[in-house]
Amino acid sequence: MCARHYSIILMDIQMPVMDGMEAAKRIRALEGPVSRIPIIAVTAFSDLEQNQAYLAAGMNDVVAKPVPALKLHAAVASALNAAARG
Repeated sequence: MCARHYSIILMDIQMPVMDGMEAAKRIRALEGPVSRIPIIAVTAFSDLEQNQAYLAAGMNDVVAKPVPALKLHAAVASALNAAARG
């Protein structure tokens, strides 16, 4: 396990070897605080059904590429605030 602490994960949905949904599921299955790191899906494929699947996989939010700066800032702030509340 990595000894670093991360505040948030920006997870690309389409990656080689393992897609973002599977990676999120595996992170959520881990023990300890690492399993609660906020995860924001970053994808070019964003419709209501897909977004629901990303959230069901353990993502906290979804942003569609290209990501407007204000949308990314709002998603990160919301996820970090929720994580701070516990």
